Amino acid sequence: MFFVFIIFCSSLNDFAFAQNTVIPQDDFMNRIDQLDDLLTITVTASLTGLSIAAATFLGRSFGNEEEETKNHMIRAQKDLIKAFRRFLACTIFIFVFDFLEILGGKPSYFVIVPDIIITYGLFGFGIWHLIKSSKEIFNMYGR
Repeated sequence: MFFVFIIFCSSLNDFAFAQNTVIPQDDFMNRIDQLDDLLTITVTASLTGLSIAAATFLGRSFGNEEEETKNHMIRAQKDLIKAFRRFLACTIFIFVFDFLEILGGKPSYFVIVPDIIITYGLFGFGIWHLIKSSKEIFNMYGR
């Protein structure tokens, strides 16, 4: 009952975003700032939790399997752990760069461009590892 009350009370509050609220005057800078705001903490944190939960599930759910299935499972688990690391790093970098944007006051190319390159790069590598692990899982069940 207590947890239901806590969840209900937290749903009444507005969400806080760590994004700079200053609107840039330059049209090109405005587009870059909008691109920066697409990748949020909720996306990366959800995928971080998903990948570590899937890796844990794979590690605990299979015991006495044949050698080929076990090899696919180990490779899928390693890729899920790599995806977890990439998404966690992406989440941390989003926090750091958003903090730097807030400290700077107005949007700057020196903060937003490295922010986009690093966070989207880590996000892309995390997705790539998720795709590799899903292929391994498909090969494991497909046989």
